[in-house]
Amino acid sequence: MRAAPPNQDETVFGRRAAPLRELAGLLIALALALIAVSRLGASPRGVLLYEDADSVLPALVAGSLRHGAAQDWALSPVLFGPELAVYLALSALGLGVGATLALNAVLNLLALYGAFRLVARVAGDRLPRAARIPAALAALAVAVLFILLETDASRDALEVVSLLATTTYYSATVIGTLLFCALAARTLTTPGRHGALAALGIIAVTCTASNPLFLAWAVAPVLAVMVLLLARRALTPLTVRRPVLVIAAGMLLGLALRIPLARFITADGSLYFRPAEALASAQYYGQLLAERAQDPGGALSLLALLALIGLNLIWSLRALREGWGAGAFLLTLGWLAPPALLLGFILLGTHAARYLAPLWFFPLLAVVLAPALLGRVRLPPRPRLLGAAAGILVLLAAGFSLPALVERVRTPHPDIGCVLDWAGAHGGTGAGEFWTVRAAKAYAEDPADFIQVGATWLPRPWLVNRSDYDGVEVSFLITPAWAAAPDIAGVHATRAAECGAYALWDLGATPIRFPAGTASR
Repeated sequence: MRAAPPNQDETVFGRRAAPLRELAGLLIALALALIAVSRLGASPRGVLLYEDADSVLPALVAGSLRHGAAQDWALSPVLFGPELAVYLALSALGLGVGATLALNAVLNLLALYGAFRLVARVAGDRLPRAARIPAALAALAVAVLFILLETDASRDALEVVSLLATTTYYSATVIGTLLFCALAARTLTTPGRHGALAALGIIAVTCTASNPLFLAWAVAPVLAVMVLLLARRALTPLTVRRPVLVIAAGMLLGLALRIPLARFITADGSLYFRPAEALASAQYYGQLLAERAQDPGGALSLLALLALIGLNLIWSLRALREGWGAGAFLLTLGWLAPPALLLGFILLGTHAARYLAPLWFFPLLAVVLAPALLGRVRLPPRPRLLGAAAGILVLLAAGFSLPALVERVRTPHPDIGCVLDWAGAHGGTGAGEFWTVRAAKAYAEDPADFIQVGATWLPRPWLVNRSDYDGVEVSFLITPAWAAAPDIAGVHATRAAECGAYALWDLGATPIRFPAGTASR
């Protein structure tokens, strides 16, 4: 008797082809990431990626460690643990600051793809194996489209998807939030998944310890959806009990880990939350939305966001009717979390566009789960088609994106390069304010060659190594090009050079001295 032909799902799209599918998906994700990072770097918003005073923090840490300085950092309530770990690992490649930041941005987008890939896997049998990678890629492609629509140079603009590419605008918290939600869905709807429970706890500990904002972005929405689905009897107290205990334990352990790290935190977390300013906060975010809507790309982004939220709402109701637990949980997050977070941050009186980043990422859950709700996906006849598509996209990305990307990161921004060249020829140590000096400090061979000061030209230990100030003698100053001569008692500053956006002032025979312990706690 002739053997029956093998099932297509078991050969072409089953286990035998799994490595090929995963490699093809990863290559396409890499192509999308390269396109996004290259386009971002070429736009005015590229400053946030390569020269922004906040974004260069990991480069300052890497440079300080490289030169063996005493590590006495003054950080915000956000400790950037995962972000620093990734950047420090990449910096070991010796590619330079710009190239390392670009590589970090690409990895952040690949991590986003990984999070979407996990969401697709959590969908289970409702999402065919062959559709999971394309679904995750589709969600990544929408995120990249959002990035391509963001071009404002301001960190305060409501262009928050592109912040994922940076090192210090909570990229790890965004990825951790999506992973946390996917794992919560898995543990709630598939009991006995001990590995998923352990991973859920690890993410809760790590993200809470690094950034307490995780509690608002991830823990609160997940618990709220649990309560809602319990009320709808889509979940039972028995299935909820163990995940809730793991989440609570992880949250508490994460907060406890912050206690021995308190010496690095120089700002009171309560300064970020001022409920008395809720009305002003509502006006602030309303103005951001209005400004974003006036830009054609911004209007398209907002319309797409609203459409995705609507799809999450409609499909979550359908998933509830059909008894699809994981889908109901994730899709409910997709429509409930965005307005709830916006309202929550308004009530807390916050004033920061970056806090609203999840509003654009939660709705992308509908894109990942769409194949499970739109009917059976037609599969291509041969897996080679996937490999060919991936190869074409990679070649296109390499041909059109890589040259511009390489050119952008090969050397520092011309203005920064001018500052470094002048400082190298002049010798000594320079000083400048937070938004002026940090890019030069990051790209310098030794970050301690530039000192961060405040408006009164005294030390300002904020996101900087306090040991930089010990026994330093400042011989020149950096200011914006439009600034008047620094007014410092007993100091005579002569305008010595102009470097685009910067002016350099030689102090001559009147240097500024910072004795040891100047910036001690």
